[in-house]
Amino acid sequence: MRRRRGAEEAMQNPEVCRSRAVKCMLLARETTDFPYKLMLLSIAQLWRGIAETSEQVDALRKPKPIMGIVAR
Repeated sequence: MRRRRGAEEAMQNPEVCRSRAVKCMLLARETTDFPYKLMLLSIAQLWRGIAETSEQVDALRKPKPIMGIVAR
């Protein structure tokens, strides 16, 4: 199965992930269907987790200075 490039790029961008989490939370606030509300809140939590993981991966990829020298 082929993944869409846009979806992959979105999951690597923490701001996009957080935006999607907010959208899920807003939809959850508006619905009166409790199972649907729980699903949306769970998805929002997943998007926040993806954003945090993406930031952690980015931090690991950045070169770290070693005794005043930047490692590449």
